[in-house]
Amino acid sequence: MPETFNLDDTLDAVLRGNADAFLEIERAHGPGLRAFLASQLFHLDEVDDLAQETLITAYRKLHTFRRHEEFGAWLRGIARNKLLQYFERHSRRSALMEPSTSKAPPCWPRSWRTPPRAHAPSTCRPC
Repeated sequence: MPETFNLDDTLDAVLRGNADAFLEIERAHGPGLRAFLASQLFHLDEVDDLAQETLITAYRKLHTFRRHEEFGAWLRGIARNKLLQYFERHSRRSALMEPSTSKAPPCWPRSWRTPPRAHAPSTCRPC
């Protein structure tokens, strides 16, 4: 007969330095976490990556968990922040990848000392 999962005992073990005990938390809460992430993502191949990021953050921040709160809700809060970061990264990336409606090149980064020779600064569209 399998042992029953006791969150408080497992949290105590992890906080005492038993990193392997965190696997019990992942087994108990991982499926629900992945279901939450899958409900929010268009690309399901990103679910495992974000679940792993969420669990790593939870492990590192475990000392901030308040025992009177529901652990799954705390974990989903971390996952929600990871989702926001994911969407922010991908919106920036897609904005950079979209073709411009202007024919003029964008302004060059300030870190460049001189603009590329192919374009004169006067043909630069506003940033």
